[in-house]
Amino acid sequence: HPNWHAGIVGIVASRLVEEFGKPTVLLLTPPGGPARGSARSIPGVDIGGSIAGCSHLLLHHGGHPGAAGLALLPENIDLFRRELDRQIELHRDERVPTGLAIDAETPLKQLSLTLAEDLQRLAPFGNGNPTPRFLSRNLVVAEDRRIGREGTHRRLTVQSADGAKVPVIWFNGGDVEIPTGPIDLVYTMGINEYRGERTLQLQFVALRAAEEMSKAPLPGDAPCWGVEDLRSQPSPSAALPTSDRAFWYVEGTVLADGIAYTPRMNAASVAKGQPLVLWTAPPSAELLQWLVDTTAPSAIYLCGQATTDDTLPGLLRNVAGMCKYALQRNGLLQINRMAARLGTTEAVIRHSLLWLESRGQIRLEEWDPAGTPVDTVRITPGNGQPTTDEGRPTTDDSMILQTELDEQLAEVRAYRRFFLRAKVRELGL
Repeated sequence: HPNWHAGIVGIVASRLVEEFGKPTVLLLTPPGGPARGSARSIPGVDIGGSIAGCSHLLLHHGGHPGAAGLALLPENIDLFRRELDRQIELHRDERVPTGLAIDAETPLKQLSLTLAEDLQRLAPFGNGNPTPRFLSRNLVVAEDRRIGREGTHRRLTVQSADGAKVPVIWFNGGDVEIPTGPIDLVYTMGINEYRGERTLQLQFVALRAAEEMSKAPLPGDAPCWGVEDLRSQPSPSAALPTSDRAFWYVEGTVLADGIAYTPRMNAASVAKGQPLVLWTAPPSAELLQWLVDTTAPSAIYLCGQATTDDTLPGLLRNVAGMCKYALQRNGLLQINRMAARLGTTEAVIRHSLLWLESRGQIRLEEWDPAGTPVDTVRITPGNGQPTTDEGRPTTDDSMILQTELDEQLAEVRAYRRFFLRAKVRELGL
């Protein structure tokens, strides 16, 4: 997709990781120029280190275990693909469980329209609040038919041994071979509305030939740290180790006196084994996991103080202020540093910049300029008018971006609420 805006590459790569559960590298190959792109990873695979292992094929690169950026000549893409596969195996942590994340194992007979409606109350789903996935075992495919104009999709009816039947929609599954015999099915729950009637409909995620799963505990499942839960205390500072004896995660623009801003990036340079103080409620489960994996703490202190403005006006005001400051200097913005300063996700920052460009406030001239850190964008002043695409006004684009930005902020707010209320084990700690 040579005509894609470079700013959405990282967003799309993240979505692909969510959908397929595998490390993803997405490249743009504009005519006459180098291929540039972004990488996103899964727990247990250091994608930054993997890409660094391919440096002899790259023009430049940079990143960390969860994300990276790169540029290379188009003629090196095939060599890079093969070498990256090899490097990923070298940088894979075998102690980290792999496979599809399942929220619950559920017999078909327990599924209902009421349950699907109850799950919808947990929306919006997305980064930090993923759609719940369920597993049902030993099902038979009672009905299988292709749907869609060219038969590219599939509609199954699955049945359990007790006779319960449920329909399953499988997008882009028309050409996939289904194992003979019973299957184990992973799915999300949805609602089908047709001619005023609402019915339960499962949405396909994955399947396999039915098999027994081992109940034996995995080595390394038990955490090696203690957790001190101070989330209910309004002023927990007195119970915390000092910043010279622990890594404090402190982000956002609303900080109390005596609390120093300490962004997520600093975690990569501290000695492992120190206590980890989570003063700020993280914006996503992925960042929480990265902080824990990166610091390998001896203890974790949960505080979850409110240090950010997660409203859309507040976010856009702050991002616009950062752009104004950058334009007075060299015009360069680092996405990860902006996200840390505002205590939000990098996807939120990218969407904010795209929205500001769509409104004519800035122009995103170049992503990852040579000689800059990964995920850097160079901006210039906008003309104050909504952008156009070959003479066509893109007001609709602005509205779409604002809707997506609203949804992403809702996800961030939902995860922060979850972080403050969930039991420690529900946080994965």
